[in-house]
Amino acid sequence: MKFFALSIFLIWGCFAIGCLTSPLLVGPEKTPSDERSVTSERVEEVPVEDAFVARLHVSSPKPAYQASEPIPVQIAIETGTFDLLVSHATVESDGLLPMLVVTNQNGKILVPKNPIAFESEMKELVRDGKKVDCVKGIKLIAGTGQMVSIKNIQNHYALAPGVYTLQVSLDLSVYKETLTAESIPIHDAQQRIGRVQAKSRIAAHTREKHVAGLKMAINALEIQAEELDEIYLPIDSLRGVVELKSNLITLEIQEPS
Repeated sequence: MKFFALSIFLIWGCFAIGCLTSPLLVGPEKTPSDERSVTSERVEEVPVEDAFVARLHVSSPKPAYQASEPIPVQIAIETGTFDLLVSHATVESDGLLPMLVVTNQNGKILVPKNPIAFESEMKELVRDGKKVDCVKGIKLIAGTGQMVSIKNIQNHYALAPGVYTLQVSLDLSVYKETLTAESIPIHDAQQRIGRVQAKSRIAAHTREKHVAGLKMAINALEIQAEELDEIYLPIDSLRGVVELKSNLITLEIQEPS
């Protein structure tokens, strides 16, 4: 019965934030987040009964603004029980901005002044000797929070005096595999090793010298990839999608004084 109850709690935690199309267990290794885009802070361990995949929280420094003022919005992404491999756009303001839903006091969803388009950085890399399309990724460490800041939503919405509600709605794609940008030169070096070893007309000591040099180059590339901490996610390694909705906040845009 204890195992049955634990299972019920875990399933409830996932459905509390949306629909998860497949399990999201990611490897145990930990990689720091990109400090240029996001701050990461360890939070208290989540109790089993409150297990969840991820949560969104929207906030703004104050509840009312003049129409002429910048209106900043912060979006916090809290990671739950597991590490998550997601697109880097998930923790970029340009990537989250299109997911912001602004509604006026009449319940009408506002359309941005200009279309908000954002393309994730794509790269063709090599996996098991074959080229695959990848998206730039990041690992969100379990039990941490990331804060994304939008400096001024007035740059995108013409908010006349009135009352508005804001919410972020995000289909969070989670992946199960990573590659590095160094996968291509590593693959090329491995191919060269095979070609050198296949040339019987080359003296044995010369082959060994060439192979040793290529292996050293591969090792250096692997170290470089680890130090750069830049990962890409094969788009065919999608593990599942989580539907996330943040809290609602209300902002008042006041008449000019």
